[in-house]
Amino acid sequence: SAMGAMKALNGQPFDPHEHLQRLSCNIVYRLTYGIRFHRSDIGNKDSDWGALHEVINNILKLGGQNVKANYSPLLKLIEKMSASGRALDRKRHETVARRD
Repeated sequence: SAMGAMKALNGQPFDPHEHLQRLSCNIVYRLTYGIRFHRSDIGNKDSDWGALHEVINNILKLGGQNVKANYSPLLKLIEKMSASGRALDRKRHETVARRD
């Protein structure tokens, strides 16, 4: 649990973000897939949790970019034609493919 992880640090600074994200994912994944991510998976990029955590954070980061184009179809068209827009689209497709 997050409380156990905090106690194990003996008063050192603690960022509960990944622990809480893992706990909420455990609820969904145990119900839908019968998969459980363990506390020992936190910080391990090679574990299933590490890969999922990276994909989730990339989706959130990429989803927050290019917001101006949501307000005008013209801005969306201009963004798609730009090099940065194509790079962002490529990153989004790579992240979604990795998620799937």
